[in-house]
Amino acid sequence: MSDKLRSVAIVLNSYFGPLMMKLAQEIKQHHECELHLYCKSDVLVDSYRSGEYAHLFSSVSNFMRFPAALRDTNLDQAFEYEQAQQREAKFGIKYNTFSVSNRHVGRGYALGGFHHPGSRYADSSYLQMVHAYNVQFDFWESEFGSKNISLVLADNKEIYVVAQSMGVTYRSVARARYKNFHYWEEAETREAKAIQRAFADLPQRAIKADVSNESLPPYMAGREIIRRAMRRAKLTAAIKQAGYLVARQMWWMFKGYEKAKGYYVTDQIKQTFRQWRDIRRMLGPETITLDKLHDTPFVFYPLHTEPEQSLGQISPEFFFQLAAIAAIARDLPVGYKLLIKDVPMACGRRPDNFYDQILRLKNVEILNLAIPGQEVIKRAAGVVTIAGTGGLEAALLGKPVISFGRHNPYNFLQHVEVNRDFGELPQQVDAMIKADFDQDVARGDGERFIEAVKQVSFDMGEFNYFDLEKFAEDAPRHAYELLLISLQVEED
Repeated sequence: MSDKLRSVAIVLNSYFGPLMMKLAQEIKQHHECELHLYCKSDVLVDSYRSGEYAHLFSSVSNFMRFPAALRDTNLDQAFEYEQAQQREAKFGIKYNTFSVSNRHVGRGYALGGFHHPGSRYADSSYLQMVHAYNVQFDFWESEFGSKNISLVLADNKEIYVVAQSMGVTYRSVARARYKNFHYWEEAETREAKAIQRAFADLPQRAIKADVSNESLPPYMAGREIIRRAMRRAKLTAAIKQAGYLVARQMWWMFKGYEKAKGYYVTDQIKQTFRQWRDIRRMLGPETITLDKLHDTPFVFYPLHTEPEQSLGQISPEFFFQLAAIAAIARDLPVGYKLLIKDVPMACGRRPDNFYDQILRLKNVEILNLAIPGQEVIKRAAGVVTIAGTGGLEAALLGKPVISFGRHNPYNFLQHVEVNRDFGELPQQVDAMIKADFDQDVARGDGERFIEAVKQVSFDMGEFNYFDLEKFAEDAPRHAYELLLISLQVEED
């Protein structure tokens, strides 16, 4: 047995709870070890302590200390700041950087998501935020130490850095964003060393094919989210959603859930109608379709939703979408367009005049929201991204990519350029659109990347965020087997 499975902490998030219960069964079946479960609420703690999986766990705890700590008052500023400064020195990360990925206390960093609903947590003071992080870090340091945790399965930046500082192995289920494959990542930024290792072991290949006629299977979870969000283009759907939000808030308050103390329901209702308005705008006459471009060459930048993990957590060094758009537009040669396309989930969250500011750039156009992203990618000279699925799809299709995100799992591919300095951008843009770019080799590397993903991933079947138990029957077993391989590679 791997020594890393001696004492395992399983931290449930909103999506992978049912999967993690089956995975816990697999671990317990094959290993004499202690499993410790961590949930987001006392209601869930009670449920798992008395439910069908209760026998698997040595302890079940509520780990969510952060929200309640944001309401604490009469705080000692000198003490809180000293604790925070000591941890910043130990972790090598500033508390403000942690907050970038938090939808509440880091809401100000969502520069393209100003109208994301406000919350009571977001209204906390800076001192309360520092205190809340101190409390949360205290909790994890105590848990890892007192329970001698050797492995933590989680998806959280704060947990990751505590694990790193205490020598605890960290793994997280990451979406490969290809079909419904998932893999075990070793850091909170979605870096995939396992994919890169598998890629290196595969033979090189060159595929001579008309890339414009190739396509990829859809990213299933993303497709379902977009499909449901597009319903908001109808006013009746927006009204129905507003009614649902009110009813849900009343139910949460009646049950005494902590969630009832979070987002302001009035802000959520406003965002619902802004989403309806903006989706209609992004389907309207201000946008263009591909047929209107005729033979005009273009580069494609698909917008990110804000706030979103792809920016705050996966790309903490760069999350400035308007800056990226302006820089690319500036460095495109005469005759080229930059095409921008939003996603339905982001509509309604954008700052006022966000789209107007983009349209002020004379070589930039906004694409109609209904156009499938892959159709745009296949016609583009290249794709620019921070950490989005569009960058991955372009890389797999053999299109050149400029990546502002430093941790994308496909960044190591030869036709992907990582930008760390705007001063490098003119040369990277020229390389992207040059005539001698070898698409056959790039397409071959894309296919090779897909094979590498398949080797290190488990297929979740029909799983989606709206039916969390719809994963493939053998997914937990495959997840367990790949977890063992991942741990063994680290030990070797």
